[in-house]
Amino acid sequence: MTTENIILKLSSGEEIVCKLTDDITSKTYQIENPLLVSSIPKITRQGIEESVSLRRWVHFSEEEVFQINKSSVILKVSASVGLSKFYEVCVTRMRSESPEDVVNSFWEIKLNLIIS
Repeated sequence: MTTENIILKLSSGEEIVCKLTDDITSKTYQIENPLLVSSIPKITRQGIEESVSLRRWVHFSEEEVFQINKSSVILKVSASVGLSKFYEVCVTRMRSESPEDVVNSFWEIKLNLIIS
């Protein structure tokens, strides 16, 4: 299976963006570098904007590869080109920084999208 950036909507309500690396079994996906998607709407002079941030899905772990039960996944879609680029920047930055730097720069990494 080729790796691609995907968005998983989980039964818990969480949305994560990650690389889908393999279908381990008929019941399990193998994912890499999952990041939790958080969005915060803001009112600006130009209208409503949505600030999107990505942060670690599993805190306090050095692991990059996880297995997730397919029964926990409600929806699986390909990530947009823009989100994929943002995801790659975040993953690269998180790999190169110490855990303390990642926490300190959490609010620095943002992508602003205008809601139409």
